[in-house]
Amino acid sequence: MTQEQNAAEKPRFFRDEEEPIVHLQESRPLFVQDEEDDEDVDRSGDRDAVQSSDGSGDSRERFYESLEDLIGKNAISSTQLLSMWHSYGKVENGISIAANEYFEKEEALRVSKTTHNSGRTADVEVIDLSDEEPDDDLSILPSSSEPPASLSNKRTSSQAGLSSNEYSAETDQWSRFIGSIHAIGFTTRPTVKPVPVGSRLGFKKSVPKGVPAGKPLQSQHCSHLIRLVDVAQNRELGRMPEEIARILYPLLNYSDEISLQPFLLSNNDKRFSVGDDIYVRIDCYLTSRAFGKSDDGSVRNKASVINHAMESHQLHRAEAIMALFDAINIKAVYGDTTYEIPSGTQQENNVSSSQFQEEALNVNQLKSFYRITQSAESLRKLPETTPNEAIFKLDLRRYQKQSLSWMLKREFEYEHLSKEATEISIDGNSMNPLWKKFSWPSSSKHALVQEEEEDSKFFYANLYTGEFSTEKPVIKTMINGGILADEMGLGKTISALALICTADYDKDYQKKVDKAKNVSVNNSSSKVDSSRTIQDFTQFNLSQQKHDNYAYKTTLIVVPMSLLNQWHSEFEKANRDPKKRCEIYYGNNIKDIAAYVVGPNAPSVIITTYGVIQSEYSRTTTSGVFNAIFFRIILDEGHTIRNRSTRTSKAVIAMRSSRKWILTGTPIINRLDDLFSLVQFLNLEPWSHINYWKRYVSIPFEKGQYGQAFDVINAVLEPVLLRRTKNMKDVDGKPLVSLPPKEVCVEKLQFSTSENRVYQSMLKDAENSVKEGLAKGDLLRNYTNILVHILRLRQVCCHLDLLQKKPEDDLDLEDLDGKSSQNVSAMLPARSLISPKNSISQDKLNTLSATFREIHGTPTPVNTFECAICTTEGIEPLSAVSITECLHTFCELCLTEYIDFQQKKNLPVNCPYCREPISEACILKLKEPIEPKTGYELISFDSHFQSTKIKALLIHLKQIQETIPGEQIIIFSQFSSFLDILQSELSSHLSRNQVVIYKFDGRLDMRERAKILERFHEKDLSCIKILLLSLKAGGVGLNLTCASRAFMMDPWWSPGMEDQAIDRIHRIGQQKTVKVVRFIIENSVEEKMLKIQEKKRMLGDVVEGDEAEKRHKRIEEIQMLFQ
Repeated sequence: MTQEQNAAEKPRFFRDEEEPIVHLQESRPLFVQDEEDDEDVDRSGDRDAVQSSDGSGDSRERFYESLEDLIGKNAISSTQLLSMWHSYGKVENGISIAANEYFEKEEALRVSKTTHNSGRTADVEVIDLSDEEPDDDLSILPSSSEPPASLSNKRTSSQAGLSSNEYSAETDQWSRFIGSIHAIGFTTRPTVKPVPVGSRLGFKKSVPKGVPAGKPLQSQHCSHLIRLVDVAQNRELGRMPEEIARILYPLLNYSDEISLQPFLLSNNDKRFSVGDDIYVRIDCYLTSRAFGKSDDGSVRNKASVINHAMESHQLHRAEAIMALFDAINIKAVYGDTTYEIPSGTQQENNVSSSQFQEEALNVNQLKSFYRITQSAESLRKLPETTPNEAIFKLDLRRYQKQSLSWMLKREFEYEHLSKEATEISIDGNSMNPLWKKFSWPSSSKHALVQEEEEDSKFFYANLYTGEFSTEKPVIKTMINGGILADEMGLGKTISALALICTADYDKDYQKKVDKAKNVSVNNSSSKVDSSRTIQDFTQFNLSQQKHDNYAYKTTLIVVPMSLLNQWHSEFEKANRDPKKRCEIYYGNNIKDIAAYVVGPNAPSVIITTYGVIQSEYSRTTTSGVFNAIFFRIILDEGHTIRNRSTRTSKAVIAMRSSRKWILTGTPIINRLDDLFSLVQFLNLEPWSHINYWKRYVSIPFEKGQYGQAFDVINAVLEPVLLRRTKNMKDVDGKPLVSLPPKEVCVEKLQFSTSENRVYQSMLKDAENSVKEGLAKGDLLRNYTNILVHILRLRQVCCHLDLLQKKPEDDLDLEDLDGKSSQNVSAMLPARSLISPKNSISQDKLNTLSATFREIHGTPTPVNTFECAICTTEGIEPLSAVSITECLHTFCELCLTEYIDFQQKKNLPVNCPYCREPISEACILKLKEPIEPKTGYELISFDSHFQSTKIKALLIHLKQIQETIPGEQIIIFSQFSSFLDILQSELSSHLSRNQVVIYKFDGRLDMRERAKILERFHEKDLSCIKILLLSLKAGGVGLNLTCASRAFMMDPWWSPGMEDQAIDRIHRIGQQKTVKVVRFIIENSVEEKMLKIQEKKRMLGDVVEGDEAEKRHKRIEEIQMLFQ
């Protein structure tokens, strides 16, 4: 192969733009390579070709090596070496003469180049070593903003002759300092004399062979791809450390946009030897080319339009810029405060394998989300607006007046605002959340030559796309509505009703309608104007809708079914205007809702349920809510639509109105994507498009770039979300709301003997299943079966009768298919485990019944049975009477408690009255109903099915019954079947004359729910009232401040679920100290669940990723349960 052919195949300097981009996520250690690896380009072929043509031997090779040591290895081509050998190889001092000739020729080239560039000399020269042939695979880049000659003419013209922070009137180009990187490199070549401090250096970048252009260097070190060059001597001086080289290498591909200028900091006036430390400062500049304009003249990087694909090189460029901003520690500016920017690369490289740290990171970001929406200082500055007393009965608290001002502003209802509130306006064009604002460094050393204007003190950067702008990139956020996310119990319902009563209809639209009525019917232009008015006053494109389907006087409120009547009741309490009406739309009580809300008698408020909306969405109708455009839509418990794939979510998002509000105390439940449906409902462009949301929120979060995802979320929601908590303080330093104390205590109980026997048997089966899954590595495949095991263990802790029931109410097993549900029955314990070992025969029962009748005679209306333990005379009800074989009577609760105590102490169980031995299997009860003709009849009582928790609950209830008459009590459980058992057990043990029991769960319809809540709220000092409440049906939304006592019968995985339930009682309107008792069985799965709760409560509720991640975390919790 000839020299010409060989050279033709080699990469050229004009292919610099095709150089591959280093992927920043690849981390490499810092090592100095062996000498043979030090060559970036294999030049052996060239050397062999030269030798074969010349035929010389070792003397020529020594000449080459000596000359390369002086000039710099790889700095001179093989052709140049051969030419130097022919001219000076056999001359005395030929090496020195050859080196001087090389540098003189190079100096002439440099002077010629810099003179051509606007007649000015660049701060750091471009090193061009191409004499006859360009170097094989090396491109030498300058440290100044001037690009190498290898770049296109467009780039050269934009950067030629620019120094740091200078402006060229001829080229309209400039560069500005943004920060410096300080690094300690190492020398790879000795120097003949000291290099002066402050000397400008350059970077020589090599391009490895065999890597296609644009492909990241997945398996390459960067430290040997970037050489530090002494520009004055035009020879290699050293290399940068690996961590710095990985930042710099990809940036050298964008030298026309980002200029890097290295300087020598210190050398102690000594010559450098190989391996010495070299202290370097790299000044970084942004050039005007980075702030490019699109063809239409707008800033090219405002990202206001959805891109469905981003080029690979753009992503790598963004990563490079983000790494640079990390390295120079430049910080974004938010208002008057500066914060460190999120580092996606840093987080990715430093994510710990510790699950605890991973969870803490998620939680910290979640707290950051809430922190930015509830800045104490910003909330204090919110003005107050008081509703007109002529239309609103209730007195608002200060923070509710502030929220009313904020909501009225969001709807542009300035005429209703107080004077103070009117003075503060809302900017509808907030900065695009993908962008950050940065300050140009103010150091005088790097000041601009021309005088700075105020606007030039800042620049804007999109670190996710790597783009820059000198203009503020804005995005329109001025929708008519928002999210009121106050913590549970702060009265979001009252705030929303204050808004409705203050601004109950669209006044602007009313003016248009009135104007249209006064115009002649024959005036066609008026008709056209009338048909366009809806579009004028909504954020939606309603131009094709007729004006007669706009319900401009009606607000639609969508609520869970359990809150339907409560909202109606709250409206009646708050409204003082007789012209305003509130109606419930449920169960086809209104035949044509679409016509009704646009008619002359349209109500101010229509309340309906999510179920109704879903039902109408699923069928085609011309008379439903989807055929009307409402004035305002309010979603209560708005997180109900968090899953965008459900029919409920799709239905709600499809509804139309000119103003939209979401009320929720928990915008995020499990996943960050919970927020997307809320954003989509509000029509927050462009974030309401799923592709846009995934690109900037979901995908970064799944990749572990938590800072980037939460940073975008915070910026998107900050203008439209208002959140306050109970522990926040107002401008006077007082709590936002003063609530009475809340006492929550955990009462630990022990299994009875029979319960423990069943529990240990089922625990063994569950442990074997988990161990088998771990051993086979298919624990996730057996996920459903494991949940069933855990469910059964939890049910044993509540009541053994639950084992015979289908777990239709368990929140863990909501998604079980039919086949998995059948597995539940197969896991039931053998009946022999819970059946008594001995019992009384029927003949003996007949004999004992006859004896009992002889003792107590004929039944009388007045109960005379007395308990020998608690000395209660007249045990009520009769079903609570327990009888021993010796025919002495006791309260059932007293007797079973006594037997358990004796057994746990390993003491003999004797009758407390006559000291005769008694057996738990031989307890008797009275058969009901009692017939006066036949008299008393005894039956066996199976005490093995008694629940330890119910026994403990009964003790508390009897104490309350005796000490606090008229008390109202809430009993929570997540199992509806357990509520059934509780209703039966409490009715049989508590006097019907002194206790009233209500049950509220998902099986009740709307009327039954309203009736039960109404009766429970009525105060009755003659008896205590007990409400058995399902955690799922009544855990949110309900106002139960009439009660001050609560009992949690079973724990739930998330402490937030229990907190929400307790907040039904501990909220505004509560006058008493709230006391809550949580029953936990010792040495059981419940006790370990309590530890999981404590961990979550300490960290906060963790935001999880997708369903797979959620299951993996649950598996970790399962492993904790069986440790």
